[in-house]
Amino acid sequence: KLVGSGWTVIQRRQDGSENFNRNWTEYRNGFGDFRREFFIGLEILHLMTNAQPHNLYIYLEDFNNNIRYAQYKNFAIGSEKESYAIKTLGEYSGNAEDALLNHKNAKFSTADHYFDKGLNCAENYNSGWWFNDGCYLCNLNAPYVSGNVENSNAIEWRTWHFKPLKFVQMMIKPNNI
Repeated sequence: KLVGSGWTVIQRRQDGSENFNRNWTEYRNGFGDFRREFFIGLEILHLMTNAQPHNLYIYLEDFNNNIRYAQYKNFAIGSEKESYAIKTLGEYSGNAEDALLNHKNAKFSTADHYFDKGLNCAENYNSGWWFNDGCYLCNLNAPYVSGNVENSNAIEWRTWHFKPLKFVQMMIKPNNI
């Protein structure tokens, strides 16, 4: 489920085998099984995306086997002191509509380390993510929910639809490759 070569997978959801309702330290360091579900870690992602410009590619598949993607040029996140905020989110291309733009400049939040105003979105949606004041337009770390039903607490890309996603994968690669 890749597009071309040279991509590094930074996050994968496929079967609910991994709990993504984790604390700040676990998201900073990364967790999971690289052969199944995992998150690479915010610190590694920060170091990689700040060493040189990177593209971000997001693969999305729903329970009807429909596939969409979103690609961004020049993706980078801040340091831990900057709460791993999405610092750079360049030009969008794809067929999923641009849900991530809504999260540009958002700081990464977990239930024990959150930044949204008044509402702990990470706690309410059982996941760590780049939540904004309205919580999210997309949340790829939400609980894995099987089936083709509308659910307000599932892996979603709301500019496509409000139904849970079966498979998602986030990948980065240097712009010069």
